[in-house]
Amino acid sequence: MLGLEAGNPEIGSADDVLDVEYQGEEFVIAFNVRYVMDTMQSIESETIRFEWLDSFHGGVFVGSEDPDYFSLVMPMIVS
Repeated sequence: MLGLEAGNPEIGSADDVLDVEYQGEEFVIAFNVRYVMDTMQSIESETIRFEWLDSFHGGVFVGSEDPDYFSLVMPMIVS
């Protein structure tokens, strides 16, 4: 399961849980939601693969039916 949370002091917050295929340890990472939304709206594939090394490096979005699309989104530092 992938838990998603978004929050903005002026607008409010939202959360959702998605079924995903994942192997590895549980971790928390934060991204600017605008960058993730721009990426998701640009991919034409039904299935999207998200790859990352750890919570300190950027995540790569790749679409299976869109082989020329590649998006790197860097994480935010949250204290």
